[in-house]
Amino acid sequence: MRASLSLVASLGMSSFVTCSTARLPPSDAPAPEPRAPEPAFVSASAVTATVSPFGELDVRPESFDFKAHPEVAGRIAESPHAYFRFTQRLFAKATCKRFDALYASAPKARLHGDAHIEQYFVSDLGRGLSDFDDAAVGPTYVDLTRFAASTILAARAQGLDPAREKDLLDELFRGYREGLAGKSLAKEAPPFVATLTKKFTSDKKGFLLYLDNQLDPADAAEASFVKTEVSTYASLAAKDDPKRPPEFFDIKRLGRTKIGIGSALTRKYIAVLEGTSKAEDDDVVVEIKEVANLADVPCVKAIAAGAAEARAAMQQAAGDKKLLRPTLLPNGKFWVNEWLTNYEEARIRKLMPTDLRDLVFEAGVTLASVHRSPLPDGPSPPKESLAMSAELEGTIREVAKELSSETLRGWERFQREVKGT
Repeated sequence: MRASLSLVASLGMSSFVTCSTARLPPSDAPAPEPRAPEPAFVSASAVTATVSPFGELDVRPESFDFKAHPEVAGRIAESPHAYFRFTQRLFAKATCKRFDALYASAPKARLHGDAHIEQYFVSDLGRGLSDFDDAAVGPTYVDLTRFAASTILAARAQGLDPAREKDLLDELFRGYREGLAGKSLAKEAPPFVATLTKKFTSDKKGFLLYLDNQLDPADAAEASFVKTEVSTYASLAAKDDPKRPPEFFDIKRLGRTKIGIGSALTRKYIAVLEGTSKAEDDDVVVEIKEVANLADVPCVKAIAAGAAEARAAMQQAAGDKKLLRPTLLPNGKFWVNEWLTNYEEARIRKLMPTDLRDLVFEAGVTLASVHRSPLPDGPSPPKESLAMSAELEGTIREVAKELSSETLRGWERFQREVKGT
């Protein structure tokens, strides 16, 4: 079943604008066990350390074998914002705690769940915010606090003074208010988008070579799991397009990937499929990705199909009829999507301050559109209920500053205790 127009609206895809030109990045069979334990994050109330108690946003050195995976530790330690991305669940829990007194009366909306500056993407399908892996239902301050903190960390990474930092937050909330009023992203993209689209390519073979270098070998259990899931997905896809030959889904190679920061420890696998012919330049790349577990975030309820729904809506909004349909597999634990050759995400270190200003405004518009969309089991929240008072906006700003400072402390500790720098 293809996403309906109402679903497109429900996920805020009116805020996605089609581009003329963006690079990459079930069955009932049980998923293989992770090769390493998931990170065990702790709060100050639960653990004490020899130097100082662990804080809400601290990662314990023993929570994961970082020494055996220096590439993961290196990405996390690269900057305070990279660390911020890795600790998204901790951040969400801390946000819930700060706003606990407001939870009962706060309107509940569909959330992005992990909104930050480097989720801004440009692709052949359009531009906006990507990676709805933590999609959930909850109070809007969860998204807004996280994006505001991302904005603060970005401003400080660029050495901006407090006045310019405030200006960026003003743009975020201005975009949000305009989005609540029904504004969509302008057809003409901000100048920095052109820099991202310059990286677009038609070199499918080059893309596949790049991809091969990002994959870790899958063991026998993982390979069996991926093959089973792809077979299940092929059966579902056949209902969309019965004319697609069965050999389209023949797996040419597969592997495990740790690409990413926030999802670095999420189980995700890549399968390169045969496609419509034996030629390499029409191979199809699909990702089989674990659904986020948000059970320990007290003020949100996860939407298992949220990431698949958002991507499907994006494809429909762009009028795409070639890409495979993103799908939550019947086991409810993994979802599948086709990777784009042209897909670029913004990186703070490559943005000018004016670029940052344009980006946070567009992010505000997009977040409002997501929040205005229908809930999974009901209508959209009343428009007037989403309007922010000056008091709530001020509180969000203050909490974002506080958690930004805690993020910096956590990053410094991570560098000392995990990276040894």
